[in-house]
Amino acid sequence: MSAALAISAVGLTKRFGATRALDDVTLAVPSGASVGVVGENGAGKTTLFSLMAGFLRPTRGAITVLGRPAGDASLAGRVSILPQDAQLLRHVPLGVQLEFHGRLLGMDAPAARREVARVLELVDLQGAAVREPQVLSHGTYKRAALAQALLGEPEITLLDEPTAGLDPAAARRVRDLLRDLRGRRTLLVSSHNLTELEDLCSSIAILNRGKLVESATLAHLLERETCLTVTLDGGANVDADVIAALAGVREARLSERSGELRLTVTLEPQADVAQAQIALVRALADRGCVPRSLVRGRPLEDKVIEVV
Repeated sequence: MSAALAISAVGLTKRFGATRALDDVTLAVPSGASVGVVGENGAGKTTLFSLMAGFLRPTRGAITVLGRPAGDASLAGRVSILPQDAQLLRHVPLGVQLEFHGRLLGMDAPAARREVARVLELVDLQGAAVREPQVLSHGTYKRAALAQALLGEPEITLLDEPTAGLDPAAARRVRDLLRDLRGRRTLLVSSHNLTELEDLCSSIAILNRGKLVESATLAHLLERETCLTVTLDGGANVDADVIAALAGVREARLSERSGELRLTVTLEPQADVAQAQIALVRALADRGCVPRSLVRGRPLEDKVIEVV
């Protein structure tokens, strides 16, 4: 993919009567990026996706997708969306529905059938083409809807809560698929599962009450080059002053949550992160402390709560 912008929104505002669902949002998404869209219910995530897909028109501002106005006819087949509550036709075999959508994308019948087989294999639903949607389990139904969103290898795919309601095994299959797609197409993923977004995305956009309050790469947002976060048992014998005195450490703070201790270590700008990790683990071991986890950066959950 080129380095051009896949999506550009400038001053994007959308009103529904007296309700302002989006308020002056400006966002640039490079081609090939994987962007997590975060926010509480009602923050504007679904409205933003609907504007990108061309389902809605902005009240004010502008949005272009692949260099064209969102919803332009030339974008057919180049942009796809998986709504959170995507609906498939009842009593129509899945393969028939998907083949019909392939034909709408301009494929001839043999090409559409080959494409249906390809996307069903991607979502691990080989053999499901003859099944009708109303008999599918929730997880299978969700993966079938994802198959539809992947038809024709669109350049941009918008995924609204793609793993919501899935059992752990099904959710992992979807994440593995999306991880494989990273860099080969532009992905925007909305999810309340912040750990999932940390795993899948290269950058994060945070919405709060219709406003874009933060947009940055994940590494920058979570301070991965300047911060270490350690989780310890609640009774651990840790002295923040001792940790703060380590070479390369600027500040160390202890906090308690749900019976756990969290040690947040801020490094000096020029510190060697790997060496700081080694020194930190040694200092904790000297005091008989075994970390439950040690990660570079801050948890995305903490950052989201802080900015909203």
